[in-house]
This record gives sequence, structure tokens and C-alpha cells, in this order.
Amino acid sequence: PIIIFFVFLKTKRISDIDVSIRQERYKLFAGACVFLLVGTVFSLIFGNQMFFTLHLTSFLMALTILVITFKYKISAHLFMSSGAIFLMNYLFDWSLLWLFIILLPIAVARFYLKKHDIWQILFGGMLGLLEPFLILKLLGNL
Repeated sequence: PIIIFFVFLKTKRISDIDVSIRQERYKLFAGACVFLLVGTVFSLIFGNQMFFTLHLTSFLMALTILVITFKYKISAHLFMSSGAIFLMNYLFDWSLLWLFIILLPIAVARFYLKKHDIWQILFGGMLGLLEPFLILKLLGNL
């Protein structure tokens, strides 16, 4: 997915590094979904159950942010960071709780740089925690 980002930035399909314009996010997030779906299918075929669960969670989170982007702009930085920190804690038996502190400077930076309002920041962060929790719960891993 990062390659898509740099290609879009270089070819001016996105106007800035923050992808500030909501309408520019569709193709970027859709491309990420395609790559993550391919990874999810490969992990289902060739990986173990945990590897598949992590890929599926990443794909579903990318799909969620794509769908939300059609109507609303949330902080993708907080959405993905909080989800990643949640999953790392899950993998390491909740021994990395201190990583959640990282979310605070990310939130402050997104607000200070005027990239998001407080609701976009809160929604991105909370959804990033809730979605992997629900996925793991539904798959019977929590």
C-alpha cells in the first residue's frame, strides 16, 4: 500500500502528503484494500490461523475506512495506529499497554496541524480500538 501512496503523490493524484482532501482518499484506500485482500487470501491458503486473523483484521479495517471516507473524514493516522497498538498488545499478551501513550501525541499533532477536528480524531482513535476488538471477538480469539 505504501507504493500506491508514493505513486499517487508523484503523479499528483493526491495533493499533499496528508491526503487532506477527503475525495482524494478513495482510490488510495481502495488500492490498499486490494493489496490487503490479496494478502488475506494468501494467508488463508498458506499461513496459520493467527496470520490469517491479522491479515483479515487489516483488510477489514482498510475497508471500513474506505467506506467511511465516502461520507466523512476521520483520522486514518489514529485509526490505524490505535488498531495496530491493540493488535500488538493482543499478540504479546497485553504486555505493551504503554504503547497506547503514543496515541496522544499523534492526536495532538493532527489537531495542531489542523488536519482534523476533535471529532474526527476521537472517531478515528475509538474506531481503531473497537474494530479489531470486535473482529477478534467474533472470530473467537478474545
